[in-house]
Amino acid sequence: MTFQWLRAAASIVSVAIVSVAGCATEEERLRSRDARSDAADASDASNVGDALDARAMTDTGTDTGLTMDAPIGPDPDRPDVPSSMPDRCAMREECNDRDDTCDGVVDEGCPRGVSVSMPPRFGPLSRGAASGNRAQGVAGRDEVLVGFYGRKAGVIDNLGALVSPLSIVADTTRTPFVYQVRTGAITELPAHGGSGGSGFREACPVDTVLTSLRVVHRNGCTSPGICYEVVGDLIGQCSRVSISLEGTSWSVSFVPMSELRVMGSDAERSSFVAPPGPYGGLWMTTGAFVDQLSVGQVDVALLRR
Repeated sequence: MTFQWLRAAASIVSVAIVSVAGCATEEERLRSRDARSDAADASDASNVGDALDARAMTDTGTDTGLTMDAPIGPDPDRPDVPSSMPDRCAMREECNDRDDTCDGVVDEGCPRGVSVSMPPRFGPLSRGAASGNRAQGVAGRDEVLVGFYGRKAGVIDNLGALVSPLSIVADTTRTPFVYQVRTGAITELPAHGGSGGSGFREACPVDTVLTSLRVVHRNGCTSPGICYEVVGDLIGQCSRVSISLEGTSWSVSFVPMSELRVMGSDAERSSFVAPPGPYGGLWMTTGAFVDQLSVGQVDVALLRR
């Protein structure tokens, strides 16, 4: 009985020892697992730090295959380094169908048309017979004198003006644009005078206008011994209207190109030089012939955008 009790007690002690040993082994296992987890966390933190360092290197310009927006304008931290993107806004507008000054207006100040001031300023009448009927022919809006038509023999019997409108055309094949003034369809103003002689029509070449006129007087005889000093010849200068830019100012000038002549046949008695053109019409006295003549001056100016 005593022996059996001792065996039971020894078994209980053995179980207790085994349980204690088992608890120690489990505690060591848990501690080992925690140590491995801490090491893994430290490794992950190191990898994250490396990734952040790599991102920082990318942001400072290291070539990693990523792209960055190019800076606009000069670098304020490095004023000695010029910007790779110059300012596109210019100080002055060019005539090129673009807004160079970035003010919302395209081709500001560039020509857009031609204006002819009316009514014309008529100068003094040429010397000639003081009698006759007064007549006047005035061009329309933006029209100028480009020639004459009527009837003549030894002198000018009947006279009318040829007028043409002006317009501006831009050559857009060159930059900045180049502008040219063009003439249009010719219109005949009413003619005045007698019915003798034969018809004539003399006009300046296309895109030129009359800018000077010399009136030559000859003898016009209605019967033997009854003669008058009347208009015999008209000699004019045809000029091209030129537009040019000097600095910031546009100007209009006239470049002589050819001569216009309406000629009679009798001996010259006197001559009269009209004020410089361009012109916008005729003022005359007439009877059987054109006795006296003057032209109306006009101003040609540019219309701007």
